[in-house]
Order: sequence, then structure tokens, then C-alpha cells
Amino acid sequence: MNPDEIPDYARLLQRLHSNPTISVVDAAQLLGIGKSTIYAAAKAGEVPAVRVGHRVRIPSRWVLGVLQLRTHAEDAPPQGGSPKDEQRLDQAQATDADPGGQAPP
Repeated sequence: MNPDEIPDYARLLQRLHSNPTISVVDAAQLLGIGKSTIYAAAKAGEVPAVRVGHRVRIPSRWVLGVLQLRTHAEDAPPQGGSPKDEQRLDQAQATDADPGGQAPP
């Protein structure tokens, strides 16, 4: 990669934190791999992906987890809530942690 092709990581991270999904190109740049690798991994079920028409999007929370980054919501201290809310949060985190993107039974 020549210096003119170096991605603007600040802009990539901003998109990662502000959108529920990111493009395959952005995910590939953030992970340091080729976009064809992301497409192949998504097709094999190794990377969770959302297909909308001909477009493939990668869940931002999954990329954040792989990069071991935290979302702004995760940085905030808990604000109370019911045990039911905590159960839903635990289930959502378990789903995000599953590389296949499948919810637990």
C-alpha cells in the first residue's frame, strides 16, 4: 500500500462507532485484510454479515469485538434497570460474541 492509499482511521472509527453496520471495504481496512477475504469469510459463516440486495454489511459491534474496542454505551456506567433488562443485554452480548451471529437457543 503506498502512502496515498493509507486509510483515514479516524474517519473509519467514527463510522464504526456511529453506524450499526459498516461496509465490507471499511471492515477490511480496519481489520487489515482484503475485502475478498471478508466476503469469503461471510459466505463461509465465519464473519456475521447482513445482506441487503447485492450489498453486504458487517455488524459494527462484531468488528469492535474483534478489535477489542468498546462502544460508548459500554463505557457508560450502568443506570439501574430491571433484571429483565440485564437478561436482554446478556443475550444480546452472547449473540454478538458468536461469530456466526446466531442467537443462543
